[in-house]
Amino acid sequence: DISLIQSDWKSLEKIVIFLKRFARISTEMYTLIYLTISLVYPMYNHLMDYTEKIMKNGKSSKSLVAATK
Repeated sequence: DISLIQSDWKSLEKIVIFLKRFARISTEMYTLIYLTISLVYPMYNHLMDYTEKIMKNGKSSKSLVAATK
């Protein structure tokens, strides 16, 4: 039997938000007929900037920071 406390649920919610951004961009890339570097590079930079922001944010949960690594 697994039981989660409130802080676990909050951590999971943050991880889901983080992963949804990756899913959205991955889906967008997948649907493109002609995937070129001029399209991929900005998406990649956006994800990297977003990931670095979370890793540097001292308020992020340990679980979320671990998910970015």
